[in-house]
Amino acid sequence: MPPKAVAGEDQEEDIEEKKKKDPNPNLPGDPSWTYDERVQVRNRIRDSGTPLGFCDYAFDASSMIQDSYDIALDKCASVQEMMDIVLQAARKMRDEDWERYQEIPFKNVHMDDQVVHGTCFAQKEPTWKAVLQKPKKTKSVCCFLHIGTEAPSSNFLDFMTKLGWLGVCIGPNAPPPGNEDLIQYTRINPADWKDQSRIDDLTSPSGGLVPKPAHFSLTYVNVTFNAQEDTQFLDPWDDDYDQKKEERRKKKEKEEKLAAGEADAGSRPMTRGSEKGSDFLSSRPTSSGYTVQSEEDMQYHEVNEEMMNSQSVFRDQNAPPRTVGAAGYGKIGMTRGERIRQRLRALRNSLCVAVNRLANEGSLIIFWPGLPLHPVLFFIVASLRRMFTRVHVISPEGSKTFDIYILGVGFKRDIAENEMPGIGGLELKSFFNNNFRTDTLDDILYWTLTPPEEEEEAGVGAAGRGLVASWTDLFKTWAEKFRALAMDLGIVILADGQQPPPPPRLPGKAEGKAKASPKKAPVKKKGSDSGSPEGSKEPAEEGADSKPKEAEAAPAEKEEAPKEVKEASKVPKEKDKEKDKEKEKEK
Repeated sequence: MPPKAVAGEDQEEDIEEKKKKDPNPNLPGDPSWTYDERVQVRNRIRDSGTPLGFCDYAFDASSMIQDSYDIALDKCASVQEMMDIVLQAARKMRDEDWERYQEIPFKNVHMDDQVVHGTCFAQKEPTWKAVLQKPKKTKSVCCFLHIGTEAPSSNFLDFMTKLGWLGVCIGPNAPPPGNEDLIQYTRINPADWKDQSRIDDLTSPSGGLVPKPAHFSLTYVNVTFNAQEDTQFLDPWDDDYDQKKEERRKKKEKEEKLAAGEADAGSRPMTRGSEKGSDFLSSRPTSSGYTVQSEEDMQYHEVNEEMMNSQSVFRDQNAPPRTVGAAGYGKIGMTRGERIRQRLRALRNSLCVAVNRLANEGSLIIFWPGLPLHPVLFFIVASLRRMFTRVHVISPEGSKTFDIYILGVGFKRDIAENEMPGIGGLELKSFFNNNFRTDTLDDILYWTLTPPEEEEEAGVGAAGRGLVASWTDLFKTWAEKFRALAMDLGIVILADGQQPPPPPRLPGKAEGKAKASPKKAPVKKKGSDSGSPEGSKEPAEEGADSKPKEAEAAPAEKEEAPKEVKEASKVPKEKDKEKDKEKEKEK
């Protein structure tokens, strides 16, 4: 142990010396990188809005992520390991590859549900296999509840129904076909304020539209969103709505100029009556001045214009009232758009129903749709730890799917229903039923911990002992995910001190052909009357017990062996002739 501590101190001293010698300490990256590379990395990280290099599409809380990042960086060394890989990717990738690198983690989710909910969970939680096999072992009816903004995947439903589970799904979309006889579907959208009364009925003693069973052995919260649609939608209530609208207009004009330049440099004009251009429509200018050549382009730009016009009308009709003669009028909080509040409403309603309808000693699964380092994730996990025996934050390995799950095992219903302050149940129930959870007052700031509480939560499992999956394990897993994703895009990112693998060695002329097996020498039969050593029994027995090295004799020596046997066979014939001559003399 002491040598490791000395080595760690030496590494810290080396890092401090490098920082002192760094001519540009304000730029991210290694001092050995060029100035242009470090500027590129800084600009790409800054454009994302978060210190992680990825946009917060889920809740748009960039400044809050910066605070959580500073706390986690001190508690978990794997955060720096994860960021080193992201910085390397920002340094080496082209613009189009960097955009894909930022988008893929939000698009590739629920891609391997059967393996994640089976093998991955069982590796972190020792009792998970028993939970899944409960219907077959106890031979009783076990039901799970799935609630959220998206329907469960077909792989998850097939996996659970084969194990004997029955299910109830609540959401705006029906589950995929194939298990209609085992899955009950109720259409309630937890993100829609019109269905709020139905959501409240689900937590009442009557059960609302799902009266039976009263409590479920397993509840599943699946609040997701489409990152691609989210980036294209402009919320009129956002503070930077005008700025985003102007940026989109400039980007559109730039694309139009490029398209017009390519059309002028390429070719002849295409008309309606030309033979080769009969599939194209005649040029038609739009209100923005763009000349559309194909029918698909024309429809696309017409839809874009209608969407922009409808958003501007919506903004004008729903603009907040203006204050006359007010001085110093400002805004409080971070969430002012309907898009984020709708997401908070869906998360609150789904969590409230899942906890209230969970049976004692039951299990809870929550899919997290945001970044692996987020203050809301810390808040949800810390709020559930008092009511469960163990709470894990799990993410599968590899770049196939970028899921993050909160797994709670061993629900303590008596603590959840206890109204004594400080135990845990009253605080969470008060949070769910608070008047601030309304559509106009809820804010992402309410879904956060204080700095000391967040620091305590980030240090859970940091010692590496115990059964609870730590935050350090989560960040290590995502570091390898980012490395594997860069590899998929053709960028090799090596760990510190790791050497690149040598190129494959082609076989030479001597190595290309396999050596021929040596020929075996002929062995005499046991009944041979030869007097030679080769024909006796003893050498044969010694040859059977001889070492492998003696068997690998040179081929030339083995070829000479038959000649020696022939010469030895001539000796007894000459002796017989001499005996015959002596007998004749005696006669």
